[in-house]
Amino acid sequence: MFIKNKNAQGAIEYLLIIGGALLIAVIALAIIVGVGSGNRKNVEDSQQGYQELVDNQVVSPIINDVECSTSIITIYTAGSPTKGVSNYKISLDGNAYELVTTIDLDNRVITYNKVSVPGTKYTVRLVSIKNNLRSTPTLPFDCIVK
Repeated sequence: MFIKNKNAQGAIEYLLIIGGALLIAVIALAIIVGVGSGNRKNVEDSQQGYQELVDNQVVSPIINDVECSTSIITIYTAGSPTKGVSNYKISLDGNAYELVTTIDLDNRVITYNKVSVPGTKYTVRLVSIKNNLRSTPTLPFDCIVK
């Protein structure tokens, strides 16, 4: 087919090229937006899954420091990342775990009444308690009674 007006043919070809470029740009933009929102949902699902995993397990507390005096052992802890931890048990020198006497959750301080002779060395470990389940023990932390 021949168009007698060459200017009209050039204008139509120009419009078709611009239309095709716009169509490709719209398709590319739709793909990019679709992939971005899908990734955000995956990240949110992963964060929720991690929190559920942590909350359904009892994670060990972290001991920052221990001070031993002749009447009390004070444990400074970062606590347990598990929500709902109700108590802690302490082990001295690998002996059986006993419930601690005082917990200050606001300041993350645990105290345990223990009469000791100056110079005595203790190896302290903690476990977290939640719903009658306990965590694995913390790494041992040594202190010497002053």
